[in-house]
Amino acid sequence: MRPYVCIPMIWVLGLLACRTEPVIIDPNANSNLSSFSVSVQNRTDTSARLFWTKSVHASGAAVLYKVYLQSTLVGQALTDTTFNLSQLMPNTIYSGRVVAYVSPSDTFSVSFQVPSINSLPTGAFGYLSGYYKVTEYEYDINNRSDENRLVFTGRVQPILDSVLGFYQHTRTPTTWWGFDFSSIVHPELNDSLFDNSSVRGRILDSNTIRIKYLFGNSTTVFYVEQLWERLSNPADSNQYAYQWPVPGPGMITTVAGNYLPNGSVIPAGDGGNALSAALTYPRSIYVDENDVIYIGEGMTNHAVRRVSSSGIISTFAGNHTEGFSGDNGPASQAQLFYASGMTSDNNGNVFISDMGNRRIRKVNSAGIISTFAGTGQFGYLGDGYPASISNIGGCTDLTTGPDGNLYFIGGSRVLKIDMTTLAVTSVAGTGVDGISTDGGLATASSLYQPSGICFDPSGNLYIANKGDNRVRKVNTNGIISTFAGKTLNAGWTGDGGPATDALIYGPYDVASDAQGNIYISGASVIRKVNTAGIISRFAGNYNETTWNIGPYFFNGDHGPAFSATIPGSYGITVRNNKLYVVDARHRVRMIQL
Repeated sequence: MRPYVCIPMIWVLGLLACRTEPVIIDPNANSNLSSFSVSVQNRTDTSARLFWTKSVHASGAAVLYKVYLQSTLVGQALTDTTFNLSQLMPNTIYSGRVVAYVSPSDTFSVSFQVPSINSLPTGAFGYLSGYYKVTEYEYDINNRSDENRLVFTGRVQPILDSVLGFYQHTRTPTTWWGFDFSSIVHPELNDSLFDNSSVRGRILDSNTIRIKYLFGNSTTVFYVEQLWERLSNPADSNQYAYQWPVPGPGMITTVAGNYLPNGSVIPAGDGGNALSAALTYPRSIYVDENDVIYIGEGMTNHAVRRVSSSGIISTFAGNHTEGFSGDNGPASQAQLFYASGMTSDNNGNVFISDMGNRRIRKVNSAGIISTFAGTGQFGYLGDGYPASISNIGGCTDLTTGPDGNLYFIGGSRVLKIDMTTLAVTSVAGTGVDGISTDGGLATASSLYQPSGICFDPSGNLYIANKGDNRVRKVNTNGIISTFAGKTLNAGWTGDGGPATDALIYGPYDVASDAQGNIYISGASVIRKVNTAGIISRFAGNYNETTWNIGPYFFNGDHGPAFSATIPGSYGITVRNNKLYVVDARHRVRMIQL
């Protein structure tokens, strides 16, 4: 019997020997499938998305995939290389694997891990309310960083269940501005999903939001990404402010207006900073030699606002109601009817074209208003009559000429008031709208809806002839010619060539700098004609649709005027190497020349 006892003992000893040196088998060792990689993106409190590269079989056979989360099979026979994981729990790390296969015995497996995420409260966006540190990155059209990183304070305030208000803070001057958008900030939103017309955001966790947007047009597009990080101590917001670039040639900024009409609140913002004040349909602009700005709120507010050189706004003339009254009293208590232009003389008097009243009003250095020219009647009596008894019609723009005399548009004429004799004479136009040829006397030539005038340093007069899309020039000998544009043809073509071959669109106003370059406003651009007669786009990107997203960046402030959005340019003027333009969206912009 002893041999029968010995055999089982040898078998047991053999098993024990095997247990002391285990063999590890690689499940991918004999696979004919190539390796691939797996990534996890868009993790939210309840979901995540898997992305993997394709695996290829040596035989060329079709490859399928299956997904395990922990040890549970959650997807199989997949042909796509993406898979959505759902019903995840916040504050939980998950492991899993993606298996590529062509048969049960020929597989290749790659592991992945789903990170944890802080739980986000449900319901409305109330939990996002608070102060944030905002870091902004800008990219060009090819998505290349321009290394322009700004750090500033932001504030998030829920408006409705599906609407968030994002407010951004600048210190110079201290003001909050912002924009609201609906149903586009969500935990599950893919970071890469944003198009040419949207601002989109993603909640990264309960303290962090990422916002992406772009602005510009088809030829000039800038991508922007903002990272909003909640501040645990709101007082820390004081340390963050916009780091604006130092103003330089060609850069545009806003100097007055908070982008909204003041509506029934009159006057809106007087006594405070002009950037926080509301303007109502401003159309005309004048800046004196001390950088004091006068803004004509002609259409509905019937007033002239004044912005001091320190940036404080006040009502200079007009009591914000339509009418004619107040002569020989304080200008701010008088009635105006469509203030459409301003200028001043060397004695501190300011002249206002009171178009609806068919008069020119004068405000002296003590703030007392009076009628300087016009009787309130249409028609023109003829040259040589005193300004006080002359009919001047609907006076629009006016300016002080290099000779010190007052020039203004009266109906379809340009008229002059000699400041010594106070006699009125005609300079250009016949008083009847029409289209005339070049080369004759300006006084015998018809103008067509003239709307703006200026002089260059040599004494030549320029007239924005809005009705036939031209700018006319009257030289010092009184001969008229076409300076820019083609008769009745509207457009924006011709940049880089002679201004007389270009198309311009409804020129509203003209201005000259100290070198004799002429600037033309109209529609959504400002064109420039240099002293050689070559026209180019100076400011505005031909795009009138991006103004309402936010007052900075979208509109181009603190950046090149060439790339900025100017949704309708009206009155312009140049003073002290700066060009000022009235923007259709209730503000005044300034461009450094």
